[in-house]
Amino acid sequence: MYFESNEFMQAGRRLLERIKEDPSIMRNILQRIDTYADELLQASSRMREQTVAALTDRGLFEWYKKTYAIHEPLWVLGQAVNYLEHENSLLMPLLKNSLLEDGVPQSRVQSVLMVLTTSPRYSFMQAEEQDLLKIATGDSSASVEDHWKKYQWMGYGWAGPPYDISYYQDRLELLEGDRERSRSFVKSEDAYALDVEAKKREVKKEYSFSEKTLAFAGFVEDIIRLKAYRVDVSHQYYWSMEPYFREIGRRKHLSVRQLQAVLPPEMEDLLLHGRFDENQLNARWTQDVIFIKEGTMQEEPGPIAREYLAALEDITGFDTLPDELSGDCGSPGSARGEVCIIVDPKDIGTMEQDAILVSHMTDPRFVPAMKKARAIVAEIGGITCHAAIVARELGIPCVIGVKKATKFLKDGDRIEVDADNGVVKKII
Repeated sequence: MYFESNEFMQAGRRLLERIKEDPSIMRNILQRIDTYADELLQASSRMREQTVAALTDRGLFEWYKKTYAIHEPLWVLGQAVNYLEHENSLLMPLLKNSLLEDGVPQSRVQSVLMVLTTSPRYSFMQAEEQDLLKIATGDSSASVEDHWKKYQWMGYGWAGPPYDISYYQDRLELLEGDRERSRSFVKSEDAYALDVEAKKREVKKEYSFSEKTLAFAGFVEDIIRLKAYRVDVSHQYYWSMEPYFREIGRRKHLSVRQLQAVLPPEMEDLLLHGRFDENQLNARWTQDVIFIKEGTMQEEPGPIAREYLAALEDITGFDTLPDELSGDCGSPGSARGEVCIIVDPKDIGTMEQDAILVSHMTDPRFVPAMKKARAIVAEIGGITCHAAIVARELGIPCVIGVKKATKFLKDGDRIEVDADNGVVKKII
């Protein structure tokens, strides 16, 4: 998906001004995201209980229609939040300035910010990690197969496939290799929540925060948590849709991949009237631009799409190579190591243990590589981007918004990542 950068920034600034005037606007958006995500999670669970082959074409369409009616507003509301903290970074500078006004020293702003914006609730990724640790240490009677069945959807992303059981078997083998160390990482969600809340109480005793600071910190905490929750729930939904697509494909002689390219307004025609353009569905997986113009969805495939995308891509390099690159802190800390550039998630197998992952941006397909990383550098994103959220959960440094990092750096380069100051530089 592409947004014209000036338009995206203007939308973010307009939303921010409205939130400053009336903070309840932000609270309402976040509450609605939470509600829709809960509803979609429940709907996905019910979908998996259905005997799909027993449904009529009308029944299949009604399930699609019902769940899409939840997914669409969830996605739209998520984009509203992205206006503030994704490609743009509008809330974080305000929060940092507010902390400085409250007397927090510049050297401590980043660490205080991280404490105030950390959610006491486990994400799905944290819950999965803890469940696997408990299997490794013998604190759970679940098998690796049970674990795989419960969490395989986490590898599905937008179009699959889910994680193979071997992914969990390999991780379990590593954890079982040092059970004492693995046991030291086991922590219940209640214990984790108590630790997070205790750190917040400590920092609130140390500094007298204004209502403005606490309000902004609360928004950022909820945005980070709900971004991860919204995306995870959406991926469960896409995974739960696959049996439906397989059944529709069997009836209409289409593949799951082709059906994933069907636009929502086209599904009724396909299922109830048998009308679809197979060539168009195939073309959408090669190069295709879909956009809204004057309130109408329009599409440009093939050569026109390539011209449009080429105009959007900045493929120029640096006139001169800088000594260092700068961005924003996604997760605090510092690290040194060798660069491993991964732009296509198909290449995550090239990631070496303790290398520094450098990417254009990450998504859930990158997680196996991210778990090996000593630090992460991403060209795109704000504090709520995938790279920042996962890095915080893994406890590793991350610098985000580092323009042209994949062009400045090369595989094997030794670099230093100073996430607290948002700096990435080569070690000569």
